[in-house]
Order: sequence, then structure tokens, then C-alpha cells
Amino acid sequence: MNKTVIFGASSGGVKVAKTFKSLGIEFEFFVDNGADKWGTYLEGKIILDPNVLANKDYHIVIASIYQEEIEEQLSNLGINVNQIVPKEKYILAELEKRIDK
Repeated sequence: MNKTVIFGASSGGVKVAKTFKSLGIEFEFFVDNGADKWGTYLEGKIILDPNVLANKDYHIVIASIYQEEIEEQLSNLGINVNQIVPKEKYILAELEKRIDK
């Protein structure tokens, strides 16, 4: 099973993290392009450099208004576009799994 990370450790990331928490959806950590945030915590999860995602098999939920730029950045890291999941689609898929049980 792929582990999930949230790209974006600002207000959008907080909203996604709180939504995940309220729905019981787990995620591993945040990544953010702001080097000043690396090693700090948000919503109880560490914030890391996006380069940690290279050559790893994560579901990446982008919680930023810079969706297209981040997708390009991730592509340049060699990340498969199928690993990038829009937050709305990810949340809906998780809810559908529960309904199907």
C-alpha cells in the first residue's frame, strides 16, 4: 500500500491535514519548498524537503495553489504522474472505499 504525503505546509496543507484527521485518513509527513520549514512540525507531522520523494512510492496530495508548478517539479524528480492525486479526488476515493465495505 502506498503511503501518503501532503505537499504544502501552509494554510492549504493544514486544511487537508485536518480533513484527513476528521476522516481517519493517515498520512506520513508534509513536504514543502520552503527550506525554513524543513525539520519543523505542522499538525504533529514533520515537514521535509520535497527531494525525499524521489525514487519513492508515495501518493502525493498537493495542498497548494501552485498545483501545476508542483506537478512539474515532481515530474522533474522522476515521480510518476499517477502518484500525484488531487486532494478532492483522494478524499472522495477514501470515502468511496468505506461505502463499498
